[in-house]
Amino acid sequence: MKISNKFKQFMESNQQMYWMQDRNDMEIDLSLSENPLGCSPMVRDALSESNGINHYPDPTNSKLKTKLAEEFLLNKANIAIGNGIGPIFDAICRIILDEGENVIIPQLTFPLIEQLVRLNSGKPKLIPMKLDLTTNLETIERGIDKKTKAVCLCNPNNPTGEVISSKKLINLAKKISPLLLIVDEANIDFGGKSIINSIKSQNNIVVLRTFSKGFGLAGLRIAFMAAQEDIVDMVEEILISSEMSSVSQLAALTALCDRKFLYATREFVKQERKFLVDELTSRGFEVVPGKALNILVKVNDFFSSSSLLCTELEKRGVKTVNGNCFQGLGENFLRISPRTREINLLFLKVLDELLERSSN
Repeated sequence: MKISNKFKQFMESNQQMYWMQDRNDMEIDLSLSENPLGCSPMVRDALSESNGINHYPDPTNSKLKTKLAEEFLLNKANIAIGNGIGPIFDAICRIILDEGENVIIPQLTFPLIEQLVRLNSGKPKLIPMKLDLTTNLETIERGIDKKTKAVCLCNPNNPTGEVISSKKLINLAKKISPLLLIVDEANIDFGGKSIINSIKSQNNIVVLRTFSKGFGLAGLRIAFMAAQEDIVDMVEEILISSEMSSVSQLAALTALCDRKFLYATREFVKQERKFLVDELTSRGFEVVPGKALNILVKVNDFFSSSSLLCTELEKRGVKTVNGNCFQGLGENFLRISPRTREINLLFLKVLDELLERSSN
């Protein structure tokens, strides 16, 4: 098969993003934003008792859409289901972008957004962050030009954990209308207020949500979009070839019934995040304030670069994310995700060994 030049360029420009490989060999893995509690016991029980694997799934996701509509006080027609946020955002790009048109994105955010814009012949227009690494909404608004088709934000942001108020987001949507405001709420279970209900009153808002983090179903790749009916219809025309499995549908339906697990996850992550922030701060590291299933840490003076620190940690069985995977961070940061207290303590023990060696 002949590979297009466009795809070759795409792969070459994004090699640094493949930091998620070989994770099974790692003893202490703080690299991915996964639920440290796993998934709901109700989900495990439902999947173990299910005898419907030999049946084809419902291609319309009707039951799951009905449950989500009840959960968020929406209509079924406002919801599209997909195998992860990535395929849904990819479908949106295919719908709205012609070659050379742009999507405005904060410079420091989830890199997959930029990748998918490029892959769909669009141009990601990256807006610099403020000095404190927060999103500059005023500069984003001024960055809109005749070729802009949408603004895309993560709330809370990845990797900083920054939370933008719902009021500011809705005001931005009003100002940029009829351009789309696409808000990725993958981390909304850990901080901030969702604007999902705003799609009913503001027709240019698109909200993306996932079951990967708060519900602990990352391996099943379940996500959904909430938007105006015409946008949903177009997105579903593209997603029709990658329908959700019956196992995924069952898991998502069951997860929505266990609100106690979601609350327990939120409280657990809040506790372990605070623990890690306090411990890292006491060791001379700066931590970017935020509320998400990850923590952005500035490398302290004991290490010359984030690459050095990440390499030394990896030699000792600790997996983290080098900040140079993200636009604009250079060699000054690493990203970690809170795990169980036992794993967090093991991470800190290894870090202490490195700090002691560096001080001698």
